[in-house]
Amino acid sequence: METLRIMVFYQGGEGHWMVELNCDDQRYMRHHPPFRNMPRVIKESGRRQYVGISLTSRLCTQKT
Repeated sequence: METLRIMVFYQGGEGHWMVELNCDDQRYMRHHPPFRNMPRVIKESGRRQYVGISLTSRLCTQKT
């Protein structure tokens, strides 16, 4: 699996927060309790802390 980095947060069409990864893939980062609890995406300071962190992506690995 390839290790990827979060490049930027932005809001998608439905108002949910998404991230763009350095492989040009995008992922939802939804705060939707009780199913997905991600309060860090609500405030800009929380999102800023996650820019640059590593994620793994099977999809990006399969593309190459």
